[in-house]
Amino acid sequence: MNHRQNAHLLKRTRKYIRKVFRKKRARVLLFHNRTHIGSVVKIAYKMARKYSLNADDHLVLLLSAWFHNVGYISKTSNYENGSAERAEKFLKKRRVRNDIIERVKATIQSTAAKHQPTELIEQILADADQFYLGRKKFLSNTNLLRKEHEWLEGKKISKETWYKRTIDFIQSHSFHTEYAREHLANGVSNNLAKLIDKLPQPDQQLAKVKPFI
Repeated sequence: MNHRQNAHLLKRTRKYIRKVFRKKRARVLLFHNRTHIGSVVKIAYKMARKYSLNADDHLVLLLSAWFHNVGYISKTSNYENGSAERAEKFLKKRRVRNDIIERVKATIQSTAAKHQPTELIEQILADADQFYLGRKKFLSNTNLLRKEHEWLEGKKISKETWYKRTIDFIQSHSFHTEYAREHLANGVSNNLAKLIDKLPQPDQQLAKVKPFI
């Protein structure tokens, strides 16, 4: 596929994803929604240019970014497989090369929580997906994520419980690319400090561990 064909495919992909996330089931997703996906795509695009990806890698990365959360609409556990299947169905209808489709599926599936990405495009997508951890709007975003989980789990989650869970996640998390580490080091540390300050005094002492990103 040439540059023009790639651009056209990505345009059609964006239109399709936006349509999918307008459906009733998707409207309850306060965090994993069109806004989050658009942000991930935008960051992935910047990183693709930073690392001078070739045309195929660039296409695979952006297609994967657009589709990586689609499966979340119908299934929250192992949703990466559902996302990969939706991507495959969409791309086959557009007669996209099979090798591109297989790479998109693999890249989407690499975003699973316990997977350790090895390919550069997998690492870029993983970092773009967690970029919000270092953003100024992190606190408001993590509270949207808490409310989303309340709906999914069918029970209330106290802010204290959620903050502890999020602190544990940040402290065990590491970014894969130099780009993410350079751009997020201060932001992640500041956001972690804000979370810790919201905990009761005894818990603050236990939580004060420098994050490795």
